[in-house]
Amino acid sequence: MSFSLHSTKHLGAAYPFQEIFLQDFWWLKLRGNLGGSLDKNDDVGEALIKSFKDSSDIILMKTFEEIEAKYMNYLSILTKKKTEHEAKDEMEEITHGLELSKINFIWVVRFPKGNITKVEEALPLGFLNRVGERIMVMEGCAPNKRVLGNARIGGFMSH
Repeated sequence: MSFSLHSTKHLGAAYPFQEIFLQDFWWLKLRGNLGGSLDKNDDVGEALIKSFKDSSDIILMKTFEEIEAKYMNYLSILTKKKTEHEAKDEMEEITHGLELSKINFIWVVRFPKGNITKVEEALPLGFLNRVGERIMVMEGCAPNKRVLGNARIGGFMSH
């Protein structure tokens, strides 16, 4: 994502991380598919920039920080938005969204090895009381096959 946005905002400028690049052939092919160019005045480039501008103050992406941290940090710089959180901040954001959704849910929470945090301690104060029976919080693993095989399950979110 940061490569695409960089390429759109800074046409022709080298991406700061040399391990990610497009060979000349693919640049030409991509430009051809987009009508000849790739700059922020094109419909595609403009749409990409606009989508980040119009989004909220954070960007949620499925990623792996240990591998992609520098790219996510660069995306944060390009978009002027927050792309990383401490685990506690993430949990607070997720609990807030789930509470506002007013839907029933099962939430499986995992903590890093060696961390002896209890689920109740990690959640915002009063969260479990406010959501009542709409929630089941499990630590570790859930019987995914059984849960997903239930006809009453309307959606699934992971990682």
